[in-house]
Amino acid sequence: MLSVAFACLGLFLLDGHAVTDPPQLLTMQGRLTNASGVPENGSRDIVVRFYDLATLGTLLLTDSHTAAGSNAVTVTNGMYDFQLGGGTITAGSKANLEQVFRDVNTVWAELQVGAETLTPRTRIVSSGFALN
Repeated sequence: MLSVAFACLGLFLLDGHAVTDPPQLLTMQGRLTNASGVPENGSRDIVVRFYDLATLGTLLLTDSHTAAGSNAVTVTNGMYDFQLGGGTITAGSKANLEQVFRDVNTVWAELQVGAETLTPRTRIVSSGFALN
């Protein structure tokens, strides 16, 4: 089972003008359990692929957090937390997260943990689009 939450923060002046460009990172948090519902522990390779549809669709971008890339994700009592955009980025039809959320109205995240691709994809709402 996996639950995902995204958060993105930016600083603004009172008149609404940005003080700084928002960081090109999103926080991803979730809970990872095995098939019996027991929380996982240890280092895990997690690859996040962004698509424009809930199934099939166009691959927009891949963000890999793996031991081979020296940025595997630590899972403690089933809980994990990492920064989307902070892994090894591989372009699909878009080169970075800013382009994904600027150019695509509906974005879906597909997670692969180790060799297993989790389903269904998760739709990213509101906060990811704050990068725009």
